[in-house]
Amino acid sequence: GGAADEERRRRREEEERAAWGGYKTEGAAAPGHGYRTEDIAPLAYRPEDIPVAVVAYNRAEYLQRSLASLLAVRGIRKEQVAVFQDGFDASVARVVRDSGLHLSQHPRS
Repeated sequence: GGAADEERRRRREEEERAAWGGYKTEGAAAPGHGYRTEDIAPLAYRPEDIPVAVVAYNRAEYLQRSLASLLAVRGIRKEQVAVFQDGFDASVARVVRDSGLHLSQHPRS
């Protein structure tokens, strides 16, 4: 009946909590590695306060997608994003320039 089902559900939840060290998260890898979102302190910073460094080496097509995704984040400003290139690849430099970002190149010796 209803009371028996409720008791089984309550016991199952207690067993799961015990197995997860008191925490349970959907999709966590193993007991002891879970957390509850209500236990996480709210962030005390805003996206616009965080500097972002992107390191690039070749692969301009991946860089283009990554930068587009990064710049689509609400609150991210181009001034806070710096791209560093190891070596020189003209296509990477073009992607950075076309994105309106600053590029620092480090020539390979």
